[in-house]
Amino acid sequence: MLKKLSLNISKMILSATAAIVLFSTVAYADITSCTYDRSTYMAEVSGTAQKNTQITIRVLKNGEIVFEDQSASDDTGKYNINFKVLGEPCTYDVLVGESNIKIPYSTKLDYYGSTDSAIGQINTASKNKSSADMKNAAVNNINVLFDKNESMYSVFSDTSRDLGYICEILASGNEYDTASFKIAAGEAVALDEIYNAASSDELKTVLDNNKTVLRLQDYSPYKTYTDLLSDGIRTTVFNEFSKNKVESADDFRSKFSELVLVQAASNANGWGDMKKVVEENKDFLGITLNTTANEITVYSNMLNANISSSAGIKTAYQSAVAAALQPQSGGSGGSGSGGSSSGSSSASGTGSIHQAPVKEYNSYSVLTDIDSVSWAKPHIEKLFKLGVINGYDDGTFLPNNNVKREEYVKMILTAFGLEKSGAKADFADVSQNAWYYEYVAAAVEAGIIQGIGDNKFGAGQDITRQDMAVIACRAAKLAGKDLSKGQNITEFADKSGIADYALESVEILTKNGIVNGIDGSFMPYSYATRAQVAVIISSLYDVN
Repeated sequence: MLKKLSLNISKMILSATAAIVLFSTVAYADITSCTYDRSTYMAEVSGTAQKNTQITIRVLKNGEIVFEDQSASDDTGKYNINFKVLGEPCTYDVLVGESNIKIPYSTKLDYYGSTDSAIGQINTASKNKSSADMKNAAVNNINVLFDKNESMYSVFSDTSRDLGYICEILASGNEYDTASFKIAAGEAVALDEIYNAASSDELKTVLDNNKTVLRLQDYSPYKTYTDLLSDGIRTTVFNEFSKNKVESADDFRSKFSELVLVQAASNANGWGDMKKVVEENKDFLGITLNTTANEITVYSNMLNANISSSAGIKTAYQSAVAAALQPQSGGSGGSGSGGSSSGSSSASGTGSIHQAPVKEYNSYSVLTDIDSVSWAKPHIEKLFKLGVINGYDDGTFLPNNNVKREEYVKMILTAFGLEKSGAKADFADVSQNAWYYEYVAAAVEAGIIQGIGDNKFGAGQDITRQDMAVIACRAAKLAGKDLSKGQNITEFADKSGIADYALESVEILTKNGIVNGIDGSFMPYSYATRAQVAVIISSLYDVN
């Protein structure tokens, strides 16, 4: 009997509870959303109720009714009611019910104040260029300026973060509206992350993450930075860039681009990389591409330019184009009518040339800086011991320095024992008192050189790779080296850029394995380095 009574009581309680739930669902409206638009100051209350039912809304501020209205739900039971929020920041109590609001559904709406007031405080701080005031204005108005799901909200609400640099950038004197301040704040945060990057890898990550904010997607120097620079060069950019803070996103792009393009051009790995630097950034650099000059010649010439600024890249390009378009005088190979024929005819009088024996190897080497060119080190050491080349007073060889034309002629004549005293030359730029006069004169009488035109030898000029090949090939033949056995076949990508007077010599040396080119190109107008010259002369010396 007791169990039955307990069961009945439980059923009554459940029935009563169900009735209350049912009554609540039917009698009163539900609030699903209560928000306001910062730009229009219009609040919107949305919810569900019975369909086509009269809805009452009441809004209280500090316990006093500031708004009351009625509206009807639609055929699905949904309703929307709008009211305006203005004045000082406050919290509104919002009550909604069906017809009778005695037992309403209620919620709270936090109103954070006027955007006009917030932007006014921001602009006052910006005008005064006060980073402290900017920080106060941004932090105090964070809910007015940003939505809680925006990244900027988390930045300005983070009490552990140093906002000094960010607010310093924002307090620039600019005048903002809400939209432009959000954009500027995003850029300032990105620049803060860039400035605080601890390594080149971290800098690259920060740039990748902020490329949209900083408008880098279609920015050509950024493409050069990501696609062309090695890790080592990126580290150089990072080290230089981290020395000074930038003042704005535009300032960042300007300084970043300058560093990237100068490093990319100065460290271009062959003419192909130089072409990418110029052509991908032609609009940024203000370069109008020339379609007439041989591009391989142009970009190879640029590899030898001393580039220290982005403007210098443009100047180097224009100079390289001008040089490439100049008619070739034949260089060391003669007047352009066929360098090899001129050489062979002059060589008929070689009997008067003193072919002194090459010096024997010395038993020591004091060159201290040739480990960096391991590919050339044995050749350099051999020629040093033979007395063909010399180091400097401090024991260095400086293998990556360019070679002057007169220096190269001396090396060649010394290596093959072709020195001659009493020879005569009549170049306008070669004084009889010059240390190299007898070497140049001997080379002229032997038919090894003819000069660069206008009665000039080209004294003091760096020797190009193609002129190096012409002189080496003629001197080797004159010294009795048999170069007819070569079988190596190499088609250089820039073959069309090799001058007519030099092409045969380049092909002969290539077939004999004396020259191999650089990354598939010969680079005829690039200047020969001391290390490269040592390899050529040493290799020819060993030919029987």
